[in-house]
Amino acid sequence: MKVLAPAQRTLNLLAIQKPAVTARMIRQVAGLETVVVLDLEDSLWDVADPERTSQLKAGARKDLVELAKTHPEIFLQNKIGARINKATTPEFTADLTALSEIARILPLSIVVPTKVESAQELQQCRQALDNYSVNCEAIVPIVETPEGVANLPEIASAAAQLGIPAIVFGHYDYSLSAGHWPFLEFNETGYWEIAGRFIDQVERAGLGYVQAPLFSMYNDALFLGVLGQMNKRCRIPFGMLTFGPRQTKLCADLAAGRIHAEPAHLREMKESTEPERIRLAREVQQVYESHRKEGKSFAVDPRSGRFIAPHQYAAALACLRGAHA
Repeated sequence: MKVLAPAQRTLNLLAIQKPAVTARMIRQVAGLETVVVLDLEDSLWDVADPERTSQLKAGARKDLVELAKTHPEIFLQNKIGARINKATTPEFTADLTALSEIARILPLSIVVPTKVESAQELQQCRQALDNYSVNCEAIVPIVETPEGVANLPEIASAAAQLGIPAIVFGHYDYSLSAGHWPFLEFNETGYWEIAGRFIDQVERAGLGYVQAPLFSMYNDALFLGVLGQMNKRCRIPFGMLTFGPRQTKLCADLAAGRIHAEPAHLREMKESTEPERIRLAREVQQVYESHRKEGKSFAVDPRSGRFIAPHQYAAALACLRGAHA
């Protein structure tokens, strides 16, 4: 059985908080052979308030620089990277300014550019990183829009020429951009039809595939089933964006051969009726908005323990707007 790829392909995505809190959360995965990817993008997204989103991102950049100044050992003792905003947005330049301040004195493992939609955009992003002297061990872009997926062969070819080792499939942004509701689940055949084509195109360029995170935080069986599906489908060592120390440890245990992962049993996609779509949209809206009052970008469904991402909230609102049009 194939095992999980080396450490640089296990990426633990972490929301940036105040430096002491972020440092404590990084220490929870120390020794698990992972790269901690500090998020300057979607974890700082207020769907209903673009101005507040900008404020959240600016505050996170300050906290990230402060983390480097007050806890340099975090960067010296762990592999630390950052997920940054799309290259065509003003936030991108601000992200690079912050990262360049850190990179002058401390090592950065990876930089994860988001919503890459063309080979030219990827090349421009690489050039911008060089211009700002943001040196890192690797760039690992996320392709997560219909346009990006349509251009994936060209993006993957450019990535190979740039020495980029892997490409992430951003499932939730793709589903939101494509107008899906509800989003495809990781145990559905429809998801793996899309992901399978993505894997084939990435591997054709000699690159590794990195799987989008599973937001069902405590569903170990499904998480291992996803890893099993990738073991079955990938010819080149793959990677996983993990969401929390529990998932990261499962990846480490699989890589060390302490556990095995059978492919998840896939169910056929079931077409949702309009009443079912509206009911689910209302449930997501209610849970998400109750958490938004607490200033959080992600919500947790108290019944299932499942994280609800802002992408799902935005898609739910679009569904409800359509129902009332």
